[in-house]
Amino acid sequence: MQATPVVSLTSSALTAPWGTSVTFTAKLTGGGAPPSGIVAFRDGGLQLGIGTLNSSGIVEFSTNALDAGTYSITAAYGGDSNYLPATSSTLAMVVNKAAPTITWSNPSAISYGTALSAKQLNATASVPGTFVYSPAAGTVLGTGSQTLSVTFTPAGSTDHRTATATILVNPAMLTVTANNYSRVLETANPTFNYIITGFVNGDTQSAVSGSPVLSTSATISSAVGSYPITAGLGTLTASNYTFALVAGTLSITQGTAPISVSANPTTPTSTNPTVSLGANVTLTAIVSPASGSAPAPTGSVTFSDGATVLGAASVSASGVASFITNSLAAGSNTITAVYGGDKNYHASTSSATLTISDFQLRAMPDSVVLTPTQQATVQVTVTPESGFNQTLTFTCSTLPADTSCSFAPPAITPSGASASVVILTISAAQTAGLDQRRSGPPSLIFAALQISCCLGLFVLIFDFRRGGKTSPMTHKLLTAGDVSLLLIFVCSCGSTRYGFAPGATTYVTVTATSGTLSHTATVKLRVE
Repeated sequence: MQATPVVSLTSSALTAPWGTSVTFTAKLTGGGAPPSGIVAFRDGGLQLGIGTLNSSGIVEFSTNALDAGTYSITAAYGGDSNYLPATSSTLAMVVNKAAPTITWSNPSAISYGTALSAKQLNATASVPGTFVYSPAAGTVLGTGSQTLSVTFTPAGSTDHRTATATILVNPAMLTVTANNYSRVLETANPTFNYIITGFVNGDTQSAVSGSPVLSTSATISSAVGSYPITAGLGTLTASNYTFALVAGTLSITQGTAPISVSANPTTPTSTNPTVSLGANVTLTAIVSPASGSAPAPTGSVTFSDGATVLGAASVSASGVASFITNSLAAGSNTITAVYGGDKNYHASTSSATLTISDFQLRAMPDSVVLTPTQQATVQVTVTPESGFNQTLTFTCSTLPADTSCSFAPPAITPSGASASVVILTISAAQTAGLDQRRSGPPSLIFAALQISCCLGLFVLIFDFRRGGKTSPMTHKLLTAGDVSLLLIFVCSCGSTRYGFAPGATTYVTVTATSGTLSHTATVKLRVE
């Protein structure tokens, strides 16, 4: 026959905060062996859970799912083969609302423009529930120290708890970059400008007020090269930004240095200088920057006469290059000076016209006769070419012995246009011979001596042909006399009034000279 067991019910806590675990224990006793089977734990008619009795007739049930409130807990035994079903007495239990613990550390600092996310909104609670944040995820905060808050509502309860955290929002970085510029040497710096990048959160240039200060060390006299354009903060401000300043670059490119060319010596009254053929001419080129404060040109200048390169010269610190030449041809010469440029200046070219003057020399007649009683006269004509107007002096050479020359006038200065005439006079100089106009025997004595010489020669020849039949004394006298007379005759016959032999022909060279320039003409001179 089945017995009725006694069911006793206990709780680990009759009053417990919400969310904590509570253990209910049911113990069944009977008159014999311990009961076995299933026990159901109920709150009124609501079953909370079941458990199986152990060998001692005991079963436990634990839960933390009880909402805050009052509970009437019973344990109902279903019975077995030895025992009838039975229910415990009611156990009153109170579950109080919980006071959950919220943990939320201050998030790490963020930069302006970073939206709030779970990385910052990461509070935890000691009990299950939901979190509501303010500002919500996705919000972009302004710079500075910002307060975040959260409201936590435990699961199964309308009760809630709040917590706060502080987050530091750092300003975002804007980059202020000076623009790059380029200018030509010896020109003023352009007006510098800049660009700002790095805006976030949809911000634009309007988020910034003021302007930076842009400057460079380059001046109008700075050499070719690259110079930084420095950006200073100036009056720039922005509530949510700081500024990074980036320099730009000013590139100074090559300029043009005008070149002028001149020649020395020059004709002061002529725009185109005139120089005599063969004279040393100093060609001078001046390479002139636009301003006196600009870098001095370096390099070299090449001088050319038309297509013919004359030579080159280095540019001095004062911008001057000089070259000396005497190889310019007569006439108009186009002198070109080409500056090759350097790192600061482009190449440049200048030209000038240089006239090299010359003259022609002509002797007329070109063949004359010189006699003891008459001088030879020649007209020497100087014809200028290309404006020749330098002073000329005259000489003659290759004259016969005992002759001389003279010029009237001895020097001339051509006008540069018309021909000039100089008279050359060639004269014979008298010697110390037996001249009837100089000291010596009279002409009759001289004639007698000549006759005696001739007779003596005749006697000697006749005596020789007779085989020397005259007396020895006579022969000696004749011979001695005739030899003496022969010597007198030879001396008198071989002497002339002048120191040259009549009938000789000589080519006299007439030379006209001006500095290093000279020309010659030849006169054929025949002596009679």
